[in-house]
Amino acid sequence: KGFPDTKPNYHFLRVDPFEPNRVWVQMRVRATNTGECMGPPTNKALEFPPESYSLVFDEAGKVKKFTFGFVMDRLIGNTGGLGGAFGYLYGIDRPIPAPEGQPHQQSWQLQFLNLIAKFQVEQAKKSD
Repeated sequence: KGFPDTKPNYHFLRVDPFEPNRVWVQMRVRATNTGECMGPPTNKALEFPPESYSLVFDEAGKVKKFTFGFVMDRLIGNTGGLGGAFGYLYGIDRPIPAPEGQPHQQSWQLQFLNLIAKFQVEQAKKSD
């Protein structure tokens, strides 16, 4: 109800070359919040990052596993790099109150390691 114009934009459907019983598909969702969703409509147009989905089939051709919502590039779109329900809610400024409902943030430890790496690259340039 909250996003009646949702377009999943499925593309790049393919059989996994390493698991022939698995099919992968990508999607890039676009939607506008013109209906109620945890409050009144915001009329915000959302563009999600590309996501990957897969279906694994058994010998009878029935789906035995369905994976979904794996964001492939969190820097694309306006949902804070979040896909699925978290992306919808974050995109309309109503995120869930949990770390998973917020954009990814690097830990201080990773930031520190990146700083050391940057320093080493700069030192190597100076010595050349």
